[in-house]
Amino acid sequence: MKSKIIFDSNVWIGFLNINDTCYKRASRIFEDVDLTTVCITEYILLEILTVLKQKTSYKKSNEFIELINKFNIEVITSQYFFKETLEIFEEFKENKLSFVDISLLYLSHKYEIITFDRELQKYIDKIK
Repeated sequence: MKSKIIFDSNVWIGFLNINDTCYKRASRIFEDVDLTTVCITEYILLEILTVLKQKTSYKKSNEFIELINKFNIEVITSQYFFKETLEIFEEFKENKLSFVDISLLYLSHKYEIITFDRELQKYIDKIK
């Protein structure tokens, strides 16, 4: 098993937004995971902050930042995976995955990825 975990933005948003359809599912995941083993990419961070601010509140996006800081969650910057993600993105023929999803697909070689996105999970499972 991979020692570090990356949650997709849908997991974080589900956990942080009580009105989200994935709230209960995400809450169970957070109960079972040691947050010191969790990392986040800057792409995911940007998605979460944007969605929380738009769908919930500015306060909720700040709570997310506080959570990241409280658990000293490592932010992985794209300098370490942008080139590889771009190469995969250029070659990826199907329209089902976003650039951020493809970055997670690439990172799934090194990190455990937890996502509620069925399409992304299908591709991750293919390369395991």
